[in-house]
Amino acid sequence: KPVLYPKPAENVLNILYTGNGAIKIDIIITDEIGRVLIKETKTVSAGRNNLQTDISKLKPGTYIVIINDGTEKWTENLIKL
Repeated sequence: KPVLYPKPAENVLNILYTGNGAIKIDIIITDEIGRVLIKETKTVSAGRNNLQTDISKLKPGTYIVIINDGTEKWTENLIKL
């Protein structure tokens, strides 16, 4: 399962993702009603990957982070300061 930090976050959201091989993952951040505000596709390699997503343009509040690697999908809340 990916690990998101820091929580709460201010300008950058770090995502620690452990991959089984070179694949692309989607990182989607939505507001509480499901509107997509940020969507990024990143390539990861086997082992630990530390990914960063710029969230500085988001207003303070609660958001939903969705990470999809094509096989599994994880959802976690994010509080933006």
